[in-house]
Amino acid sequence: MIFFLSLLSTALSNTCPVHDCSLPETLGQCLSYSNSTGIDTYNENPCQAGYYCYTNETTSAFCFPPKPNTRYPGEICFSNTDCISKNCNLTSNSCTGNVENAACLSSADCNPGLYCINQTNPVCKPQVAIGNKCNITEECYNFANCDNNICVEYFSLLEGNVTTVILPPNFAPSCYSGYANSTSNGFLCTDAPYNVSTTPVSCEMPSKCWDRKNQTYKNCQCGLDGNGYCPLFEGSNQVQSMISQWQWLIPGPGVPTCHTLHRFAYECYVGLYNETLLTMYLKWAENVNLYFHNTWVLSANATSCQEEFNIPYYVNVELQLKTTLPTCPIYYYTAENISESYQCYYNNTNVFHSDLVSVINAYGCSEGYYCPGGQNDNVNCTAIVTKALYPGQHCNTSAQCLSGSCKTVCLGKKVNEACKNNADCNPGLFCNTTNMTCKPVMTLGSICGINAPCSATLICDNFKCIKPFSLQINSVTTTGNSQYALACNSGYAEMIGGNYICATAPMNPYTIKTCLGENDCKSTLDYSSCQCGFNGIRYCSSAPGDVYFVNAKKAYLNLVGKECNLAMGVSPGCFESDMKVLLQYYYYYTNFTYFQMLPWLQDPLGPITSMYTADYWTSYKEMLRVQNNIPHSKSFGSIVSMGIILFIAFISL
Repeated sequence: MIFFLSLLSTALSNTCPVHDCSLPETLGQCLSYSNSTGIDTYNENPCQAGYYCYTNETTSAFCFPPKPNTRYPGEICFSNTDCISKNCNLTSNSCTGNVENAACLSSADCNPGLYCINQTNPVCKPQVAIGNKCNITEECYNFANCDNNICVEYFSLLEGNVTTVILPPNFAPSCYSGYANSTSNGFLCTDAPYNVSTTPVSCEMPSKCWDRKNQTYKNCQCGLDGNGYCPLFEGSNQVQSMISQWQWLIPGPGVPTCHTLHRFAYECYVGLYNETLLTMYLKWAENVNLYFHNTWVLSANATSCQEEFNIPYYVNVELQLKTTLPTCPIYYYTAENISESYQCYYNNTNVFHSDLVSVINAYGCSEGYYCPGGQNDNVNCTAIVTKALYPGQHCNTSAQCLSGSCKTVCLGKKVNEACKNNADCNPGLFCNTTNMTCKPVMTLGSICGINAPCSATLICDNFKCIKPFSLQINSVTTTGNSQYALACNSGYAEMIGGNYICATAPMNPYTIKTCLGENDCKSTLDYSSCQCGFNGIRYCSSAPGDVYFVNAKKAYLNLVGKECNLAMGVSPGCFESDMKVLLQYYYYYTNFTYFQMLPWLQDPLGPITSMYTADYWTSYKEMLRVQNNIPHSKSFGSIVSMGIILFIAFISL
């Protein structure tokens, strides 16, 4: 942020303030002030990415998570609270306002292309065309001013024409040159004055900086380095380039009609997700910052720390011109040990300092609670609950079992005994909903359906119980999806004529690869996509033909034939009586999870990664334990682990 008050107060004094900026970035105090030497000194410490120093021209400030900014109709949004209208269209991710002829209180209520007409009963009306009468600029078409009560196209008035619109510091948007000279007849459009140099020129405070022809001047102004510099004149290359670039932003095919009160806002152009148009906008915004926000002076010989702290809008524009958009989310973890009913996970995607960012803040829960974090959820700490054991799982007391009966393992209902659901029945049985009794599950090759489920380790495909990964290439499968096909020998199927057909699995020519965009991922069939990891780096996703899915497939086939309680399904509790089979389960689970979550398992960030991938790391540790024959003091299934995700649901139809 720019310290306008401090800069203005010293603009005509003999001494510029000192901006003492230091790294590393902080989450604590970001600004303090002193004047012990008689010189205003600001001690600055940039906040960590995703946090901001809200100074409001005060002399002390601390880092806080970003505050939501309200948006005008037509601008990007992610929730209703982002919008002035409190109405966010989540399909287009844009704020929705009032339509033509709808009642309004101000133009902020109306959709782009409209303004609120000032009459007895105000309504939204189309903006006024060039050449027509107006009262204020918001009434005019987006590339026109209300100048002398006429809608005048920007930069259309030739030399000698009178203009009444002058924007600080001294810009005449109606004039061809962007400049008007003050005369006894008013402001007259004329050629703009030039700087004496194309680079920042130093000056002594509080002297005057004259243009190249020595006809007009601007006051020397303070830079962030503590020295004085001459600001840009309207004839400079930067200002004249800005005027030319402005033409790119005229509404037309592929160019949005932004809101009349926010005509050239980043929030409007970023919402198109059109990188070419956004790059054009950013080049224009770069020069806008240099001139209108005085960044030409502020950035002269400034350190990167001073720029990051004081002119973040300009820095973000510069960074976006050098990198691929959009950027990955920013994740932060704070160990606050908060308890139930307190929000432990907050996802906020919004625009801050001309940058579209998603900031995810996570907070540690106190003992006995966990945070069920998710990609798009805002959630509270939740109490960890003890989960009763299913029939077939090892137990020590009857109180541990769902059935209330323990004899080394939990005992369930037998064949033909009454049941309420599958959790009541012993492994190898299911609860028949016709007569509500436990019946044997369908075996390999049997007909299967809603009330005739297969054994837990088999798949019901085309109404027949089959082994996973057993269908050959070109076979029809009813359990495939766009990511993988558990029934196909290859693990993959393509949609052809409305059916999934087993096909050769796509694969990557690399094991792990970082990427900037989809074109960097070169898997066969264009399967892989470029996805964000928790570390802010993008990675190409894994494919079914890669080693992780292949290893998972091999390990899973070693589980086939083992009977599990159907409600528990394929999980560690089903195999804990046989360490060799249990080890195969962990081989399968960790490889399959790695196939699904490769980008999110790179360079783990401790607590943040645990919130999303707790089961993977728990299973990985258990795999090592079983491999090394280390005893387990507690049944794996006795506690609901943090953030459990069921990655596979074996379909019953």
